[in-house]
Amino acid sequence: MYKVHRAHLKSNYIQKIRAAATTDNDGKPDWVLYYVPGEKAWTEYKQFTGERTSFGNKIIEVEDREEIPNSAPEHKAVDSEPIQLVKYFYKRFHGIENTMTSPKALTQASKLLAEYGFEKALFIIDFAHQAARETNYKLELFGGVLEYTPRAMGVYEKIKMRETQQFSEERTRWLQEQYEEYRRQAIAQFRTAIPPDELAAIEATVKQHLEEESKTPHVAIKMMVRVHTDALLEERAGILSFEDWERSQQAI
Repeated sequence: MYKVHRAHLKSNYIQKIRAAATTDNDGKPDWVLYYVPGEKAWTEYKQFTGERTSFGNKIIEVEDREEIPNSAPEHKAVDSEPIQLVKYFYKRFHGIENTMTSPKALTQASKLLAEYGFEKALFIIDFAHQAARETNYKLELFGGVLEYTPRAMGVYEKIKMRETQQFSEERTRWLQEQYEEYRRQAIAQFRTAIPPDELAAIEATVKQHLEEESKTPHVAIKMMVRVHTDALLEERAGILSFEDWERSQQAI
């Protein structure tokens, strides 16, 4: 389009041209061109319409009107994922906002998204940025990140494995805490359900057995009686094992 525009710019028929990346109805990359008329165009316009408005005011009016699409967010089209990815690259590597995306970069971004998805594609760009900075390598174009893909995915999978393992360990600890609370409440409930004299007889038997063994310090007898009594009550109360309790929770 440069050759077409050059003659109009030179003749002052067009004062300014701005291109904005967008997508068509099929989601394919496309462009919108915005033109600011030059003095020659406005002269012809006034001659044709007989309008007496000054040239300067008219240019201001057109430029204000030109900015309307950007000042009305509700009408602003959302960039497709390939465009978002390419823009993210230029912002990350070059600090450039709202850069114009080339068809080649969009094709490369689309292939990256098709194979890895948006989250992993962003990670690849971040990894490439870090790796390039460590080696002082200046990566200019979007396609340069592709060579970092295998290494980036290796690191990504390790990170996800660590996250999964950490989540699994935290979940197991949480389940064990929940199980201990279930067990404590079940034993406490069973204690209140059996006759007091029967409970006292069980505790007396446990205490006698511990004293006969002579392995428990005297100061710890009371605590150990409680622990061993709870173990006996747990068997009689039919409290679920940790594995059976966990399965019951999954079924809820």
